[in-house]
Amino acid sequence: MVYLGIMKQIDLTKIEGKILEYIKEHILITGIPPTLREIQKKFSYKAIGTVQDHIASLIRKGAVLREKGKARSIQPAETVTSHKRIKRIPILGQIAAGFPVLSEENIMGYVPMFSEGAYGKEIFALIVKGTSMVEAGIFDGDTAIIEKGPIAENGDIVAVSINDEVTLKEFKKDPTGAVNLIPRNSDMLPMVYSKNQNVDMKIIGKMVGLYRKYR
Repeated sequence: MVYLGIMKQIDLTKIEGKILEYIKEHILITGIPPTLREIQKKFSYKAIGTVQDHIASLIRKGAVLREKGKARSIQPAETVTSHKRIKRIPILGQIAAGFPVLSEENIMGYVPMFSEGAYGKEIFALIVKGTSMVEAGIFDGDTAIIEKGPIAENGDIVAVSINDEVTLKEFKKDPTGAVNLIPRNSDMLPMVYSKNQNVDMKIIGKMVGLYRKYR
């Protein structure tokens, strides 16, 4: 197997390639590297020494780096050499499942993102439900990265709470002060709310990124 890293091509055995992919997948799902024991369990090895031998080979070939003395320090080399640290962004559930609250009991997982992105301090993620934004390249099951804040400009894609139900739409405010929440799906109509309409509507934040896992 030939692994295409950032700096060079690396020849790996089939099992080394599988272990490397598992390390990357574990970091994507949990935000942290796997331990040797977790790798051992994943591949059903009887002895931890087998895992240690494979990791040592991956290190020699330049595919992974590891800091001695730490249980969760195995990193794919291209992640480390990019000089970026992975930031864990909390997933607060589906975007149509109520107003998100950033507390430990409401976190259903994490999305890994490089910390050198152009993101503010209060960032969370919501799982997209439905097809209202498909023409913007946002699909059912995607994870929208939201920068928390009550302010939006025309053209921003925002997470909005309407009577405690959350939706993801393009924001537009017309000259009358009415708020238009525009789906990016030509089969759907905009949601229009006038200034005098008795609706509890809050802008939760604007979308600043999108995470999609390919299977």
